Amino acid sequence: LSWVVRRSLAPVDDLTRQIGALNAEDLGTRINVAHLPGELAPVVDRLNELLGRLAATLMRERRFTGDVAHELRTPLAGLRMKLEVAVGRERSAEALHETVAACLEICLHMQRMVENLLHLVRADAGQLETGQDRVNLDELVRARWAPLEGRAVQRNLHVTWSLHSTRPVESDEELVALVIHNVLENAVAHTETGGEVHIATAAEDGAVRLAVRNTGCRIPPGEVDRVFERFWRADASSRPGDAMHCGLGLPLARTVLEQVGGRIDAACTRNGEFTVTVTLPAVQAGRVQR
Repeated sequence: LSWVVRRSLAPVDDLTRQIGALNAEDLGTRINVAHLPGELAPVVDRLNELLGRLAATLMRERRFTGDVAHELRTPLAGLRMKLEVAVGRERSAEALHETVAACLEICLHMQRMVENLLHLVRADAGQLETGQDRVNLDELVRARWAPLEGRAVQRNLHVTWSLHSTRPVESDEELVALVIHNVLENAVAHTETGGEVHIATAAEDGAVRLAVRNTGCRIPPGEVDRVFERFWRADASSRPGDAMHCGLGLPLARTVLEQVGGRIDAACTRNGEFTVTVTLPAVQAGRVQR
């Protein structure tokens, strides 16, 4: 009887050894099911699937860490270079002012990137607190455009408006504002100098939509959805407006919208028009807001 039990449990012992040999540095290894009884095969299959998901997650985290380091290295190198030049020789007050202004712009860029990273980390961890507010989308769009207007004027962008969202949005106002800011900033950064930006809102089918369209897009149609990948960069020719734009705005917008019940889509036409559409739930008619 003891021999029969040991022989019967031998596959379980073999499975235990294979599992024990796994480590975080070799999650690509899969458990061999060739000599396991049929009763254990479904369990091993699910375990191999879990290992695959863990390996993919670990790879994304490593790539994410590398991308963050790369994105921070570039502005830090630029900041150091400007400061070294400034202290290396005597400069006029005007020249020093220009250097300080350039350094400030680099610092603001790094601050925006770090803030977006923090929002992404909190969203991935499910730590974003969401509320249910009545949000006037037209007013919020105008408010979030104000900080970007100076850059748009500096780059001679032609901006047109068509705001007709007659119904309020039911969502978290702070998070919606974050999404709108990133979508508008993306348009300002990627439109070619002297290009066009069109901002429109409308209410239909129980939802309110914001559509931001800009010219100057050279992203191949088959790669449009990659704009929602973190740190993804298209060819440099498709990013004429802001060489320091790190590619976190639209991924963050999608992550946030998934948590507040909205969605975001992107499209690029052959004539170089790039459109981002944000869809949010509208307040239902007759509903009393507490």
